Amino acid sequence: MLAGEFCFINNQYYKDFPDQNLMRNKEATDGKLHNRPCFFCFSDSINADIYWLVPASSRYDKYKGIYDKKVQRYGHCKTIVLGELLGKPAAFLIQNMCPITPKYISETYFNKNHIPVRMDYKFTSAIIKNAHDVLRMVSLGNQRIVFPDIMSIYKGLERQLKLEKSIQQESQSLTARLLTAKNQAEYLNSERMGKIHREHDEPEK
Repeated sequence: MLAGEFCFINNQYYKDFPDQNLMRNKEATDGKLHNRPCFFCFSDSINADIYWLVPASSRYDKYKGIYDKKVQRYGHCKTIVLGELLGKPAAFLIQNMCPITPKYISETYFNKNHIPVRMDYKFTSAIIKNAHDVLRMVSLGNQRIVFPDIMSIYKGLERQLKLEKSIQQESQSLTARLLTAKNQAEYLNSERMGKIHREHDEPEK
């Protein structure tokens, strides 16, 4: 999975993080109905093992209405970015963004030519910039600007990664100890067999 590509989330993510505000509605992308929307992906700026996902919705008219109201009221809208996906109108919902790790990714979104779906650099940069602005506002205490409890999910992912790293280190340590014990046993056995052979080869007095 690379930053700027699109993906789908597996069911385990929703079981491990049962936040009712995570994007769950069915979406049709490129004529194919998926259980959940496809997500635009970009890397977290602090933890290299965590990514952020922004759902892409084909319900363009609905979210354009919300976008226009926010612009009319505040003069701008950071939580929704309007654009196109595979040549069709799409709304990118930063208001529904969420953090994730690769183990919760079920698949990358490919086009009909089996190439990962991507967008041009300018539009990709616009989504990421708005997302970073929104994350900065959340970090300053404006939790309501994003629907899911993204900070709680983020901390949960950090705990998972820490535990997985600890288990991996313990496993590597155990493997190293077992290998050392095996080498020692083989060495002692070799010494014992050598001694037996030497005693057997010695001439009788």
